[in-house]
Amino acid sequence: MKRKIKFILLSGLFVFSFFNLGFAQEFSADVVSKAQGKITQAKIFVSKNKVRLETPEAISISRLDKKVVYLLMPNEKMYMQIPLEVNNLVVAQEKTDLEIERKFLGKENINGKSADKYRIVYLLNNKRESIITWISSDTKLPLKTISEDGLWSQEFKNIKVEKQPDYLFEIPSGYQEFQSPLGGLNNLNIFKKIKK
Repeated sequence: MKRKIKFILLSGLFVFSFFNLGFAQEFSADVVSKAQGKITQAKIFVSKNKVRLETPEAISISRLDKKVVYLLMPNEKMYMQIPLEVNNLVVAQEKTDLEIERKFLGKENINGKSADKYRIVYLLNNKRESIITWISSDTKLPLKTISEDGLWSQEFKNIKVEKQPDYLFEIPSGYQEFQSPLGGLNNLNIFKKIKK
């Protein structure tokens, strides 16, 4: 069980750790993330400060309003709650306190869509990091984001801007809660693992 939980946290939660949860629009999209030579495919649903991420292993619901992540395991009908460390969320869309520099690099096409390209420098765990991101010129949603060192990337495809139903961001009835034997997100050192 510990191995499965750790895999889910490192693969599933990582996918949405590199973008701002405070999107102005509600939308759904397919997400392709690459890190450490591995590719993770997922489906994402966003409603302002709520994010649902569906991966083959599990479903994670991130609630910025409650500062918590619900990790659902449908096969077991179980879930656990994990404190959401807001300071660990890297911004790819709108400027926040984490961001210290943003430079416009021009316009490019990503999957046939016009996008504004930016280089963004931010502080993560008191260390300067930088990303390159392409933001849709019309929807203002991030189409693609890569770390400047090339260690990870994330791309949104098949974006549909539409209202998302509230039930997507709630714990389904019939699920039993259990405590993670691994502790919170910080105990996993997710960001340190990515750097190695």
